[in-house]
Amino acid sequence: MRWTAYRSDVVVTFDLFGTLVSVRRETAPAAAIRTYFLDAGFAVPERFEQAYYEPQLECPPDRALSTTEHVRATVAACDVDVPTTLCRRAVRETFTAEPTLRAETTAAIRLAADRGPVGLCSNCSVVGLVEEILSETQIEDAFDAVVTSVGCGWRKPSPKIFETVASRLGVDPASITHIGDNRTTDGGIETVGGTFINCQEQSLLAFAQKDR
Repeated sequence: MRWTAYRSDVVVTFDLFGTLVSVRRETAPAAAIRTYFLDAGFAVPERFEQAYYEPQLECPPDRALSTTEHVRATVAACDVDVPTTLCRRAVRETFTAEPTLRAETTAAIRLAADRGPVGLCSNCSVVGLVEEILSETQIEDAFDAVVTSVGCGWRKPSPKIFETVASRLGVDPASITHIGDNRTTDGGIETVGGTFINCQEQSLLAFAQKDR
């Protein structure tokens, strides 16, 4: 259920991490995942930790690869057979986010929803993590479309991910104002004719000035 009815004159999409929420980040994910496997009774060798930071599967830069797939390939490269379900649980446990909404998040989403369709467009390689964060911060019902890189197969700044969120919102990609914290990735909206607002340089509410 949407928070409010809207008038369709402005289309806004938001990045998630560093834009709407701050999260706790695991500083040594390879070590944490290996420890999880060891505790589960799987003798994953120490070389797993180095191999984790190396490419194990071919993946073009603009395509998305889930962390679970990467971990499965890494343990296989270490000659260990770990069940997919355990790989998935290890990844989710390691990347538990403990999210905190940024100060202007609620106001920005409410204002965007009052002005037009609202989407979320996030690079995230952990299946289900974005949805978990939206639920924990109680903003899961605020968006008309939620698109993640692991869900659609494309990573920002690829135009494909922005075209995907535009399609799900039922709008032209060029009509979107995308708000994010990284010009390299979020600025990809400009390749499809949209507008980028850097929330590191402007307020999350800056889009309200766009059509004035």
